[in-house]
Amino acid sequence: MKILTFLKYSKKSVTLIELVTVIVIVGVLCVGLGSFIKQAMDVWNFTTFRSDIVNDARMAVLRMARDLRGISLSASAIQSTTNATMIAYTVGSATNRYRYDGLSIPANKRLYYEIDSASDGTFESSNILLAELANFSFRYYNNTGYDITAGIAGNISNISMIGMNVTVGNPVTKETFSVNYLVTPRS
Repeated sequence: MKILTFLKYSKKSVTLIELVTVIVIVGVLCVGLGSFIKQAMDVWNFTTFRSDIVNDARMAVLRMARDLRGISLSASAIQSTTNATMIAYTVGSATNRYRYDGLSIPANKRLYYEIDSASDGTFESSNILLAELANFSFRYYNNTGYDITAGIAGNISNISMIGMNVTVGNPVTKETFSVNYLVTPRS
């Protein structure tokens, strides 16, 4: 009978110390799990951003390559190459050009694709082909593969290949990625 009386009046409950201990353990586990999830999200964001800028650079280079490959060098389609950052060429009665604005604020360096449909020197359409560039340049080569970029002004008849270098970067991590492409226009 003594055992039954003990069970009848026994009060089993959680003490305040046990409750505080459980709350502290759960809090530490949540902080650790949150830190792990934050690191995973940072890696995902970095990878996605890097993939996006690399894909944008590749698409810009492939578009330029497609357009420049269609130039007929025998018809003197290349009108001007004032420096290694701009090329203008004719397609039918229109003048198209790719122009790099490398003098602006570093975060706003852009590559433009511009169209002058009347070939009167006024480019009616100016589209941003690629933004946030770290660097861009054209290189011009003669038929032996010799780089003639430095002396190209007024000597565009010797161009047989056009090289492009697009460098894009992540402004936060300062990581850069370059895409180089060599195009042989039609003869």
